[in-house]
Amino acid sequence: MKGSYKRINPPDMVISDLGELSDPKSKVLHGITDYQTVSKEMNYIEIPHKLVTYPKNELSLFNDEIIAPMRQQIRDGKPLLSNKEMRRVRLPLYESALQDLKEDGFEAAEKYIRHLLVLVEDQENVGDLKSSPNTLKKLINGFKKGDISKDARVLITTALSILKDDTNKNWFWLIEDILKTAVDVAIENNFNDELHAIALYIQGEFLLEKLGKVNEAEVQLLESKAISNDRMWTLSEIIDEEKDMLFYETCFLLHKVYLIQAKKIQNTDINKCIELCKKAKNLAFTTNNDLAKECTMLELIEVYIKAKKNEEAYCYIDKCLVYCKENNNTQGLCKTLLLQSTLLVNEEKLEDSIQILKSVVDEAVQSNFKYLQAAAYRGLVETYLKML
Repeated sequence: MKGSYKRINPPDMVISDLGELSDPKSKVLHGITDYQTVSKEMNYIEIPHKLVTYPKNELSLFNDEIIAPMRQQIRDGKPLLSNKEMRRVRLPLYESALQDLKEDGFEAAEKYIRHLLVLVEDQENVGDLKSSPNTLKKLINGFKKGDISKDARVLITTALSILKDDTNKNWFWLIEDILKTAVDVAIENNFNDELHAIALYIQGEFLLEKLGKVNEAEVQLLESKAISNDRMWTLSEIIDEEKDMLFYETCFLLHKVYLIQAKKIQNTDINKCIELCKKAKNLAFTTNNDLAKECTMLELIEVYIKAKKNEEAYCYIDKCLVYCKENNNTQGLCKTLLLQSTLLVNEEKLEDSIQILKSVVDEAVQSNFKYLQAAAYRGLVETYLKML
């Protein structure tokens, strides 16, 4: 440290240039270290032992802007801290934040968050708002954008914001409850059918994609589909990503619901499985999604083969081949031919099956679909073994 150290006796500890830090009527300032260094080049006091030091002009500014007003408040008998500031010092963060929210006029939001705090007490291994200030802050900031007791949009956007920023499954309980509340609010304030349908769709999507609650998702999506039918409503107002019209998006999710349900029962109730696949196919062809159309037809072919309904299987094989050729869908074409080869093997038409599999190999090689190429080779091996 530059400069020279100089012993200072207690009576000499007042620094004349900084006298403005104290009240003129007060006693001499005490507490300065016994040793200090005066730097002539920098014109500020350097105090050793890691004590905070300020240039003279900064200390003067600090006195004028901070100390002087505080002194005046004390002289006037006014408190130095506001009620909000006192709460932040004396209360837990979540409690002071909720009281601030109520004081600012958001009573419905404050009441609902308290409901969430009670709700989480009965759950294990989930996120706790009391010990998660960042999530609590997002929740409060979101709810401040409107009246959550009347505007479901505020609840929806807040839930989506939390989901976007934090994909931790520990917070899924929170998002689920907010979306459920959004639907309830939309129903209670039924002046906006569009918002009601959107809330149902978003809740259904969350139940299906994040929680795997397929049957609950079906209920929400069917209701959203009924409300949005023949309406030109979009999701762009709320969801910040490219989406089709609400009705088509709902049909797309419903087709996924029925395919999942069909897969679960294909070994126990094949007839019901076929009916579910037909529902999925009809919904897929309602949407503008080519992949959904292809998947449902392939699923129907596979189920018909499993049910030994060869005539129906051949019917959908022909439809799927035509569709894939019209749309230049080589991948779908190869998958359909693989299913056709399986059907031919079941009918003991092994030579025909081999020819089909060879054509799949050629198509897969040209389009560089290696997994389809491998599947075709496997089929060839199994078919050749059956011929021995």
